[in-house]
Amino acid sequence: MNAFHRHLIIQRIKVLAEVHGQINYGRIAATKLYDYSVKGSIKRIVYSLFYAVEVFFHKKNERLLIVYSSREKGREDYDRIHEDCLSLIDGKGDILEVKNRLSFFRIFAILFAAKFYKTIKPEGLCFIDRLSVALLMAKYHLDYKKISKIPLNYECMISFCDANPYENMLTQMATLNNIPSITNQHGQYRILTAENMSADAEAYSNFISSKMLVWGQATVDEFSRYGVSSERLVKFGRLGSAPIDNLKTEIDQIKERFGVILNGENGKKYNYMLIDVANQLAELTGCRFIVRLHPANNPPDYLSLVSEMCESIQVFSECEYYNRVDFSIAHMTGVLIEAISREHSIYLLDKDLPEVFKVDSMLFCSAEELKSKIEVSASNDFSKMKKHFLHDCDQRKVLSEVIDSVVTV
Repeated sequence: MNAFHRHLIIQRIKVLAEVHGQINYGRIAATKLYDYSVKGSIKRIVYSLFYAVEVFFHKKNERLLIVYSSREKGREDYDRIHEDCLSLIDGKGDILEVKNRLSFFRIFAILFAAKFYKTIKPEGLCFIDRLSVALLMAKYHLDYKKISKIPLNYECMISFCDANPYENMLTQMATLNNIPSITNQHGQYRILTAENMSADAEAYSNFISSKMLVWGQATVDEFSRYGVSSERLVKFGRLGSAPIDNLKTEIDQIKERFGVILNGENGKKYNYMLIDVANQLAELTGCRFIVRLHPANNPPDYLSLVSEMCESIQVFSECEYYNRVDFSIAHMTGVLIEAISREHSIYLLDKDLPEVFKVDSMLFCSAEELKSKIEVSASNDFSKMKKHFLHDCDQRKVLSEVIDSVVTV
């Protein structure tokens, strides 16, 4: 089995789990199913049997319900998207946050697993894999019984990401109660292929909300390729940026240092290529560099690969990173939008890049080509890139209009 075959199996699981008028637990579990190793199956079994949902509900009797389930990931950028969304509606929304806690009583999930085990029988699943999928769906069934006690008497629901398990569950619940829903883009969404398939594909294949607030035209174009109607996609710009004022003191100073922005672990082979290019570029130019890890990266995997010209390799905050570098090199990353919004020069390694990333002025294949591009032009054409990737609008006004439009449908 490979990642693309696994993706097809997961889509089949969703179909098998579909029952008209009921919650589809295949959709809820989807992002958790991409690890097809034995270790991945064991992790799902442990998670299913020993973790239960915990609900934090802040009720103010508002017309909107704001749902967030990523607090426990410890991602400041995700938290900022949630906080920005609340700010745009002036805090006028009931807030529902969910996370998981250890619970030894959840072993009773096994009693519900038989039902799902019989339902989920696509070709390609071994016994332990199929058991782990069934147990995970049983866990979410028990979690649903708890979450469904919350009355959904709202005009509209807004989620951080409707592909995430609990936000997908609540979006399905909203749909069954004829409540329109809105979700957010929180990464550089693109259509994945057999070469780069991962759970990121659920951003479009599990998009079930009425509308999505997307960063720009690039996302609209990508989702349209998958068959998503552009009428469901609202060009909105990016939420969750760190305050740009924090950069003003040092942003114009020359650092004689560049940065390497790594992908998540799904793009590990490209991370190795980026570091190789960085080592060569440092040797060609005499510039030192730093490596900005993705929160999912394992530092020891990369420490031995960098040359003595690397000053630091760590997870940098947004402001700290840009204060330290003149330009960046990267591959397939949502940080591209972050850089463009700050008019920070960024160049992308042109290896298996989706078409959405292919803006000629920022592509390179080798350290020599990159050196030539930097010498010719020290900065990107930000006006062109912003138009493609990052829509500019009055977000408060647009969000209000989107809410009103889905409520009155």
